[in-house]
Amino acid sequence: MDNLLIITAMVFMSVVFAVMGVFMFIRSRMERRVLLEKIQHDGSPAASGAIDGGASETRSDVSPFVRLSMWLGNLVKPKDENEISKRRLLFLRAGYRQRSVPVLFLGLQLLFAAALPMAFLVLQNLYLHMPSIYVLLLAAALALVGFSLPQIWLKLKISSRKEKITEGFPDALDLLLVCVEAGMGLDQAVSRVSIEMEDTCKPISEEFKTFIMEMRVGLTRRDALKNLSARTDLDDVNSLVNLIIQTEKFGSSIGQALRVHSDTMRTKRHQRAEERAAKIPTKLIFPVLLFIFPGMFIVFLAPPLIQLFRMWKGA
Repeated sequence: MDNLLIITAMVFMSVVFAVMGVFMFIRSRMERRVLLEKIQHDGSPAASGAIDGGASETRSDVSPFVRLSMWLGNLVKPKDENEISKRRLLFLRAGYRQRSVPVLFLGLQLLFAAALPMAFLVLQNLYLHMPSIYVLLLAAALALVGFSLPQIWLKLKISSRKEKITEGFPDALDLLLVCVEAGMGLDQAVSRVSIEMEDTCKPISEEFKTFIMEMRVGLTRRDALKNLSARTDLDDVNSLVNLIIQTEKFGSSIGQALRVHSDTMRTKRHQRAEERAAKIPTKLIFPVLLFIFPGMFIVFLAPPLIQLFRMWKGA
């Protein structure tokens, strides 16, 4: 029984570390590809030659696991363009902008859905020897878990990125207001804020840089702002986008509108902090009951109980 538990724990830890390693490897490859694409925008022939060589090297260096994931993803990817756009939007909200990411994600889901039942069947044949009906049920459950794990990871990634943008958005608005009141245009102010926010809140910096790039390739400011709102999927950003659009439509002062909105965002952040502080006593109830009270009971009741036991034994 002890050997079985040890083997099960080792298999579980191996699968967990394998999944973490795959995601870290894919993330590093994606970051490298983004850097190569940024260099490719340079118009010099030398840079173009360098990037061609780097791209071919990147394609040759792709691991067989990633190639298998891409192949599986291409087999099962939806044919409807609207469905593909919805999936791509989810990855944009998570911070991944490569067009191949949704296909790779689908392939990873299929691989994980197959890997967990296969590991369980290996254990079943070697050590467990369970009834067939239980084997089928557990294999189906593990396949469902393996298919759902990447989706859970994606939702956590989107939630984490939204939280970072929400926390840093009032500071970005303050910087944007300062730049506009200093005489910069809105586009120049957004570009400057994207540089200043790169160290403090990278997601906001990335979204603002994407907004500027869309403006440079020919999109109207209205469309670029709507894309910014769709990528972030946050009420704070959506309200800012609507504010800028309405301000341009009616010709009112953008500086005054930003000042009012910036004050509102700071007030909302302060209210969120107060709400979190008010929840602390409630969250402390279960840790106190489970960990602090038992220790206090042991400290207070152990000496009298020991004395009573000694008296009873001596009698």
